[in-house]
Amino acid sequence: MNINTIFTVRNEHLNQLDQNTAVDFFRRLLWAEARRIGVEISKIHVSSWVNVADGGVDATVDDDQIANGFGIIKQGKTSYQIKSGSTFKPWQPKEIENELFKGTPDKQNLGESIRACLDVDGTYVLVCTGIDPVEPEREKILSNIEEYLKQCDYPHPKVEVFTQNTLRGFLESFPSLSLWVNGNDQGFFQTHQSWSKDATMRVSFVSGESQNDQISEIQEKLRENNDTIHARVLGEPGIGKTKLVLEATNKEDLAPLVIYCTASQFENGLLMNEILRDDNSFSAILIIDECNPDSRSYIWNKLKYRGSRIKLITIHNDYEEKSGDIDYYDAPPLDNEQICSIIQDYITISDAEANRWAEFCSGSPRVAHVIGENLVKHPEDLLKPPGTVDIWERYIVAGDDPNSEQVEQRRLVLQYLSLFKRFGYERSVASESEAIAQKIKTADERITWDKFQSIIHQLRERKILQGEYTLYITPKALHIKLWTQWWEIRRSTFNLEDFTQGLEQEQELIEYFYEMFVYAAESEAALRVVKELLGPNGPFRDNEYLKTRLGSRFFLALTEADPESALKCLMRTIGTWDKEALLKFTDGRRSVVWALEKIAVWRKLFPDAARLLLTLGEAENERISNNASGVFAELFSLGPGAVAPTEASPVERLPVLKEAFGSGSKERRTLALKACGKGLISDYFSRISGAEYQ
Repeated sequence: MNINTIFTVRNEHLNQLDQNTAVDFFRRLLWAEARRIGVEISKIHVSSWVNVADGGVDATVDDDQIANGFGIIKQGKTSYQIKSGSTFKPWQPKEIENELFKGTPDKQNLGESIRACLDVDGTYVLVCTGIDPVEPEREKILSNIEEYLKQCDYPHPKVEVFTQNTLRGFLESFPSLSLWVNGNDQGFFQTHQSWSKDATMRVSFVSGESQNDQISEIQEKLRENNDTIHARVLGEPGIGKTKLVLEATNKEDLAPLVIYCTASQFENGLLMNEILRDDNSFSAILIIDECNPDSRSYIWNKLKYRGSRIKLITIHNDYEEKSGDIDYYDAPPLDNEQICSIIQDYITISDAEANRWAEFCSGSPRVAHVIGENLVKHPEDLLKPPGTVDIWERYIVAGDDPNSEQVEQRRLVLQYLSLFKRFGYERSVASESEAIAQKIKTADERITWDKFQSIIHQLRERKILQGEYTLYITPKALHIKLWTQWWEIRRSTFNLEDFTQGLEQEQELIEYFYEMFVYAAESEAALRVVKELLGPNGPFRDNEYLKTRLGSRFFLALTEADPESALKCLMRTIGTWDKEALLKFTDGRRSVVWALEKIAVWRKLFPDAARLLLTLGEAENERISNNASGVFAELFSLGPGAVAPTEASPVERLPVLKEAFGSGSKERRTLALKACGKGLISDYFSRISGAEYQ
């Protein structure tokens, strides 16, 4: 399709406009011209006399001094009456009379808005979108209007008529409006209206103070009428860059000028070549998405000295070194409050629960929309990407060829990094990243230490890795998605002992590895690994690993993922120990108590979890309130709803107490009595939420 076909407006396009659409079209044209020549927004008014056949006008520009322009807006006050349809014949006096007057043709019956315009020596403009009269007919239209107005005591009325030929001439300067009128705004180049209907743009826009400040700054910049301006909006995928620009240009004086496209579409020559013509008068706000630094430099070099008629906004996923002649805007993350509101737009949940999900979004509105939608449609897979765009791939690919070696290596590095909650990279903790790099090199020997550092640098530049000396992946939901991908690909070959070999000196890094298993429920492959780790052939098979601080913390993380398998593991281990062995159980004891507290939340697991806590309480060796004895007693609190310690009803909990009272152990009977005391409390309940959030 050539440029003439894309932007050319023909009479048949204008003929198709009904009255409402014709009014809408001319309003956009008026706003576009006002913005182009710098008419103050406050001077543009849209009349409430729309579609009234008694001389009311549809739009007005208040007293203004016009130094330039195409003649759409006149000196002083200008009022416009708009008529659509090819049956309107204003060269016939009676047709004009019916439009100007309600009743007999005198000043009293002349439309009030028309009188207001002519009383201050303003210009009345009749806009006809459905006719293209020859010159004698056009002269007759003007003559008819003038004659009627002279009868109303306006001896020298200022009158204009815009017909199809006039309107097509105006549209030659406004490519966005031309696309809208001729129906070509669904292709490579989109108007603001068309762009706003894209699925990714239809999600609700929630903003905080930082976003509102940026929107105001961008609008102010676009309204400057000096040289060409270039606003560049940067930020990681999903942070809301494109949506922010859409909202910033969603104003009556800006939207009619907008043309949206990607950098590759713009550089293909169609629109750029037309803009670069010396005789071209295009006025446009060009919004160019997916614009990497090379495209930015090329496009800016071509447009920089084209004057104030061109406003340029480019958008890119990566952060970059900033140039002095470009206005840069780093799209800010949303505050937690705004992220919660996005999620709660999808599903009715408490503020506390919304806050929990907001943690996974890390300030990204797009991730919040994914979480909110999946809570409703796919609660079994909250990380499922929407059908319109694979958000997780966008983080990884970043505009590169998804099948390239560069992206393949970036993906592999991210998947390995995701195995750890965080990792050291510089100074005293740099050895942690070196250990991870060695693991990655065994998977792809092309990723040398230098290559690894280069990829880390790119990811930090793009804000996917954040932190100073210890780095972490953000948003958190991306981290978990990458973690599940690693397990789905490599579960069948995973061996814990082999994997931790070479990490023996990095005890904190190993803990970071263990802590990620709390998210295993997101992956069937990871869950199978958890079952194997907690099984009779796993690392807890000989009891000793559970007695270490590191091993018990690993067990606690696995419990969050698979409480049933964790309970079976404990019954095989501490469930078989005698009292003397339990009294000596110190280093891993705290994590095991916490694990049993989490396991007891679930109804079917409550009896055995409570019995194991009772066994530990009988051999108590801690002097803190939330020791095994204290946690066991709290299980019998009658707190309702969110403060209930378990799904199990009081009736379902009672058999454990009966067993304790009936035992021959004084310690067990004492603990049962203490539990009864907790059950008698009825006026105040509190607890820290935990495992039920899984």
